[in-house]
Formats: sequence, structure tokens, C-alpha cells
Amino acid sequence: MDSDQHDLHEEQDVERGIDGGRAKRKQCRPVRLSVRCTVLLAITVAVFFVAAIACPLGFWMMHFGRETLAAFRESYKDASKLVEELAQVKVDALYDDVLDILDTYFRAGILAPLETSQEVMSMTLETMDFVDRHEDRNVLWRVALRQLNTRRELMSPFPAVLDLDNCSELGRPHAIWVAFSSESYVGAMVNCSGSYKWEASGGAANQSTTWNIWRISSSNESLVPVQQLENPSGSPLQRVPYLPSARPWYQAQQRIADMAMSPGGETSMQKKNVMSEIFEFLHVGEKSGRFAVAWTAPIAFCGNYSCFNGVVAAEMTLNVISMQCAEAWNRLNAYARNEFGHPLRNSSIFVVNQVSKQNPWQTGLLLGSSTPSALRPDQLTPADQSPDWLTNITARAILKKANGSWNNSVLESSMESLSLDDSLFRFRLDPDTHEISFCKPDTILEAADWDCLRVGMRSIAVDQYSRWLLVMVLPHASFANSSLIENSMNRMKGAQEAQARRSQVLQMTFTACVIIIPVITLGLSLGLARCIATPLKDLTRIMQELNKLDFSHKTRFFENLLCDHRSCIKEVASLHETFAKLASTVRVFARFVPESVVRAILRGDERAIGLHVERRHVSIMFSDIKDFTSISESLSQMEILTLLTHYLTAMTKVIEAYDGEVTEVLGDGLLAFWNTPDDVEEHAAKACSAALAQVEALRVLNETLACDGLPQLTLRIGIHTGDVLSGNLGSATKMKFGCLGDPVNLASRLEGLCKVYGVGIICSGATFDELGSESSNFVTRKLDLVQVKGRQEATEIFELVGRRRNRVKRDGTKSNSMKELSELSEFAKLYEEALRAYQSAEFGEALDRFKALASQKPNDVACHMLLDRAQRCLEKSPLAAGQPWTGVVSMTEK
Repeated sequence: MDSDQHDLHEEQDVERGIDGGRAKRKQCRPVRLSVRCTVLLAITVAVFFVAAIACPLGFWMMHFGRETLAAFRESYKDASKLVEELAQVKVDALYDDVLDILDTYFRAGILAPLETSQEVMSMTLETMDFVDRHEDRNVLWRVALRQLNTRRELMSPFPAVLDLDNCSELGRPHAIWVAFSSESYVGAMVNCSGSYKWEASGGAANQSTTWNIWRISSSNESLVPVQQLENPSGSPLQRVPYLPSARPWYQAQQRIADMAMSPGGETSMQKKNVMSEIFEFLHVGEKSGRFAVAWTAPIAFCGNYSCFNGVVAAEMTLNVISMQCAEAWNRLNAYARNEFGHPLRNSSIFVVNQVSKQNPWQTGLLLGSSTPSALRPDQLTPADQSPDWLTNITARAILKKANGSWNNSVLESSMESLSLDDSLFRFRLDPDTHEISFCKPDTILEAADWDCLRVGMRSIAVDQYSRWLLVMVLPHASFANSSLIENSMNRMKGAQEAQARRSQVLQMTFTACVIIIPVITLGLSLGLARCIATPLKDLTRIMQELNKLDFSHKTRFFENLLCDHRSCIKEVASLHETFAKLASTVRVFARFVPESVVRAILRGDERAIGLHVERRHVSIMFSDIKDFTSISESLSQMEILTLLTHYLTAMTKVIEAYDGEVTEVLGDGLLAFWNTPDDVEEHAAKACSAALAQVEALRVLNETLACDGLPQLTLRIGIHTGDVLSGNLGSATKMKFGCLGDPVNLASRLEGLCKVYGVGIICSGATFDELGSESSNFVTRKLDLVQVKGRQEATEIFELVGRRRNRVKRDGTKSNSMKELSELSEFAKLYEEALRAYQSAEFGEALDRFKALASQKPNDVACHMLLDRAQRCLEKSPLAAGQPWTGVVSMTEK
């Protein structure tokens, strides 16, 4: 009794809650007006609004005009000064931004390629378990060559701004070296005359070794010995005495190792990457007198210098730095021409070796310049002794500002948050005395110092011991445009005069209010018409898309419509609500029936709304989950629902992506058709591709299921192609879209045979024949000739193994998946030869072949099945009974 009363009270509480919710929704329902009431209300509000503000508006405007004119006259004087100051600040900020861009540009174009090449070689040494053998050195020079070619491709967009030894394609040799303490040595060099391999087998430390040099063929990386080298003795280049540890790039790391291993040194000092000194590099097929720098790293697999065993170096000529400077100058010149209407003159961008703690004597040397004549071709050039006058006087001006030292803290810190006055300064050269003086910090509007040169600097930290100074020198007025500033001042003055005239116009506003009243009324009427017409037009357009069953072109109006955002007009809101229900109903309906059928119904096709079938040549797919019954026994109902939802969603997307139609969901399985109800070209190939894609998709899905603690799934798929009756099947009151005929049953049987033969995908001989020329794109294996239960005719069955793709790695070898597919293809050929012997009653040969295949793949179920059959036939030949031998196996189970 008490429980009945308790249930009664609960029902009453629920009813009260429902009634309260309904009352609340009723209370929150927006008020909607009819079109007639809305128009009348809008006109009434417009008339009242104009009458309420027209009178005070005229008097307020006249007073406001007088006050504004007085304030404008006072602010004009302050504004003129402010414009001058802002113009100067803007120019300084622009210089600073350009320097930031150049800094990034030079790091990406100079330092980054060197670091990347060195890092790739170091990682190659660490990962390949290197032993100082000829085979390992062969690996290293090939890796080095590919790195050089990659950098060459990245540099190819640079224009031939410098005529460097008539080599407009590259402009510099590049090289990557690996040298060991045993004086063994290997590397690659790329220059305008070709690609070269350098190698020396070494011997003992500090004893000269003999190098060998080969020219590398660009087509297949074959090696051709080089016969001649330009040297005084005229000896062959192929074998020349050489001491790798004496090279400057090797010494850069050797000095650090000696310092670490010296008495009192830090033996556990971690490995350091450093830049070498500027040196004259060895060359092949190039002129002498070319200089380079190298980015170096120690070979120390223990991580510190206690096990120092050699050096990895990436070498770059100074010509590359000059090319980078020239390219940066070209872009800067184009920017000045486009933005300020004039090109740059008397300007340059150059790089100075600012700090070199390991090689102090190289401090102040010029590393590169946008001006070709700035560097001497046959010797190192100090920046303040450059043959180019602009580079020369700019370097002297920088030294004068830095008190005569490139190591001054003002220059070293110009990259880190210094004021603009420290990183930017202006100077001029007296034409008579050739003395350098600094210009006053005048405003940009004054022309007294427009003959000055403006210098911007950025100090780039290369490594722990060295810094480079990036310098940009431009005319003082490069980024200034006095005509624009003067025009701004004239506009301000004109605005003052216009304000005086405007005050007179404001006095006539009161009279104009009478004219505004009908204008406002007309505007409100037009706005109201738009409020009604626009939603109706959008609704008409969306209805047309709905007729095509196209939900892909969602608009904001359509999304708001589905989210219960309605028009304020009552009649329009009613249309919106009706259409939203219709759209939702059609969208849900399309999930139960193929979209092409729904589109036919919406078009009013008589065949789509009644019982109707037609003969179609289709491809049919049955798929289900292997051992789903045992899987479902170990899961709860919600886990089974979650598992099936993920699985069916993924598989349906794959089938529809290959133009298939999923017509039925059979528990854990799917029934899909191709070439019905719409025509699909090459439907057999698309069905096979969809099956393989489902297997790939299942691998990704299994990873997700594993993260959720759900079991792994395995697919079984059967595919058959044949003629069926396709259309609306059923009774006068209930019907569905589907296909009818023996091919549907056979596809189901083929899916069941997957379990018998231990494979994932089986297609019939009819499907294989339908592939035609497309069959060469698939890897298949003819499994057997079977007679399924309930069918008299024998059917050839094929395992669908994979799809051939042209996946090749960068080194020219096939990927792992392609190798595996190639092995499976070879295995399938051997299997088919054994099957052909079995079906030809050559049981001894078949037995030997199947035994060999079984030993090759012990887990192949089909191979063991045919092996057992051949064994039995050999023991008791079916030919002895006088029966004709067909090789057909009859299946007694579905």
C-alpha cells in the first residue's frame, strides 16, 4: 500500500514538472506580429521618432559646430608637431623591422643549411654503428652528396646577381667532410664543374695519408677516377698526400678537445658545434684563391670530448654569403621602388666577422657583400679596407661609433633589445677632408641631413666563440616620402576650412528635418520588406537544395533554422517551422533508404514510390566481423553498441566513398551494392577497392578500440558480380529497396568461405573477369573451384590480397608494404601452379608443391587444406573409381 502511494506521488510530481515546463516554454515564447501590424507599427514609430528629435536637434547642432571649430583650431598646431614625430618614429621602426627580416633571412639561408647538413651527417654516424671501413665510408659520401644536392636545389631560385667564375647556376662549391683521428677521410663536393667523392683510408694519427678522388656521375652515382689537378707538380689528382687533421675545420674542434683534455681542463665537456676560421678551400676544377667557412661538430659517441675521434664539417664558400646579401638587397630595392616610388642608390648589405675568439686575427674580416667588388678575390679583406668605397666608409663609421673595436658591447648587443639609437645611426663623409661625422637626430621633415647615410646593424651569434655582424647602409631618406607628409599637412589645413563651412551647413539642419521624415518612413518600409523577402528567398533556395537531397551547402540561415531561430514575422515563422520539420524528416529518412532512392521520391518518380524492379548487372558485397558471437559474450550491451556503432560508421563511410550503396545492416554485417540504383562505372573494381580500404580502415579503428579497452576486430568479406532484380521489393503496404537473385546468395556464401580458407576477402570468378584490364592493379590468388551449398554450378574463388601502388622511397628502394605485396604476389603464383597441378590430377606434383608452400607459410590455411586433399588423392586416386576428375570441392555447410 505504501509503495502504491509512493508511486502515485511520483506520477503527480512528474505531471507537475511537465506542466511547469510547458508553462515556462509558453511564457518564454516570443511575440510574433502579423505583416499588417508590423508595417503600421513601424510607420508610427518613425513619425514619433522624427517629431521627438527634430526640434532640439537643430539647436544642438549649431552649438556643437561652434565648439568643434574652436577646438579644431587649437589642435591643428599640436597635430602638425605630432605628425613630424610620428613620421620619424615610423621610419626608425621600419628600419628595425627590415633588420629583423634580414636577420631571419640570413639565418635561414646561411646558418640553417650548414647546421642541417652537419646534423644529418652526425645522426648518420650515430645511427649506422659506424666502423672505419670502406663500406661505411661509401654510405657516408652518398649521404653527404644527397645533402649537397638538396642544398643546391634550395639555392636554385637565387638569381645570377654575381658573376662568380662564370658559374651562374651555383656560384660556389659546397662540401661535406668526415675525418677521423686515424687520418681516414671521406666526403663529397659539388661545384660548377661536377660532383666529386674524396676518400682516404688513413693509417696513424698525424701521419699524412693519400686521398683518392672520383668524379660522380649525376645519372646513377657511379664513380670515375679524376686524372688531373691544377698544381705545380702536375701529379695526378687521383692519389695525393694529405693530412686531414691539419685542415682548419678539423683544428676548430681539435683546439676544444685539447683544451678539455689538458691538465685542469673539463674532461666531461659536452660536444659543441662551432664555426671554423676563414680558410682557402681545396678545389677540383675551380680557380685558386677562393675562401670558405665550415660548420663543424666533433665525432664523440660518448657525448663529450673524452672520446673525441674526429670531425664532421659542412663547408660553404664566402661567395654564398655574398649571393645572400645581393638577393636581400634586390628584395629591399624592389620594396623601396614599390612603396616609396624610387630605387635605392648608394646602398649595400654586408656581413663582417665581428667576434672570433678562437681566431682573433680574423676579427673584422669581410664575409660577404651585395656589392661584387667589396671583397678581393685572392686574399682576405678587412671591412674597413674594402675596395668598395661604401663598404669601406661604413665599416670605418661603425668602428668610430664603437670606439675602434669590433668587439664593443654596443655592437655585440645590438640584436638584444637595445634602443634604436644604438642599432641605428646616421653619418656623412666630408667630400673634401674625407672625415666621417655623425648626423644630428633631426626630424625627417628637415632636409638639412638628407645627404646622410643611415646604418642598421644586427649581431648574429654563430656559436659560443664567434659572432657575425649584419650591416645595412642606405641613404637617410630611403624610406621617407616628404610629399606624402606635406599632403597630410595640407589635408589637415583643408579640414580646418571645411569645418568652418560645415558649421554653416549644420544651421540648416533644422529645416532639413522636414525632408528627413518621408525618407525615414521609406527606409523603414524597405527594411521591413527586406525582413520579409530575404528569409522567403533563402527558404526557396534551401527547398530547391532539399529537392536534390544536398545537405553539403549549409548556410548560416539553414543552421539557424534548424536551431529554432525563427523570423519575427508570424507568417514567415510558421513557414520556417514547417520547413525545419520537413528537412529534419527527410534527413533522417535518407539514413534508412539509399539517398538516390530518396532523391527519386522527392522528384516524384512513379517507380520510386511503388513496387518496381528492373534487371541490373551489379557487384554485391557481404561483410561481417569474425567470431562476433564470442566477442559479444565478453562485453556488456552498451560496449557491444559502442563497438558496432564505431565499426559500422567507419565501414559505411568507406563503402560510400567508393560509390557503393549500403542497403542493409545485418547485425554485425553489411550488405552493399554497386551499380544500383544509379549507374557506376567499373563497379567491380570499386567494390574490390572498397574491400581493401575497409581492411585499412579497420586497422586504424582497432587502434581506437584498443585505447577504449575494446577487443580487436577482423573482417570477412565476400564479393560477387551478376545480374539481379533491383528495386522496391515487398508488399502493397510494406516495401524496401534491395536486390533479388542467386548472385546475392552466392555473395553471402563467399563471405562464409573466408572462414573455411582462412582469408579475409574472397571474390568470385565473375567479379575477377569483370575487372578486365583493372585486374592488373590488384594482387589476387586463385584459391579453389568450389560448389557452394544449394548451388549446382561450380564457382572459381579468388583471394583479394592487395592493390598495387607505386610507393618508392627517396633512395629508390621499395617501401616495406610494396615488398610484402611483391612477396605475396610471388607466393600466389606458386600456389596457383600447385592448384593447377591438383586440378589436372597430377597429385604427386601437387603434393610436392603444396609441401614447399606449407613450409614457406605454415599458417596458410588454404595451402594446408589443398595439401591434405592431394595426400588423400595420392593414397586413393579418384580416377580408379572411373569417375571423371573435375577438381571441384563441394561445400556441405553455409
